[in-house]
Amino acid sequence: MVERKNSAKLAARADEKNGADNEQPGLLSAELLVGMKLRYLRNQKGFSLRVLAERSGLNINTLSLVENGKSSPSVSTLQQLARALEVPITSFFESEPQEKQIVF
Repeated sequence: MVERKNSAKLAARADEKNGADNEQPGLLSAELLVGMKLRYLRNQKGFSLRVLAERSGLNINTLSLVENGKSSPSVSTLQQLARALEVPITSFFESEPQEKQIVF
């Protein structure tokens, strides 16, 4: 439940950031979504940007650009990040499961 609340907060913040650039409300750019997920996973592990940079072999500036949705990471970069965070690469693209309402 806490994870769902955190994801909702991240999505709300992304909507604010994406604001006028977004043609349709509620739709976020792929770069912003991947960046938000990266920041979320990094914080879940308790890593600073510096620690993640050291573990992944990536430049701290690159990580910052990705997290802020200013840069789109390559598949190779995502693989390095996934290894450093010890998560599957698909973690960067997963969305929260939608609850289904069942009416009797």
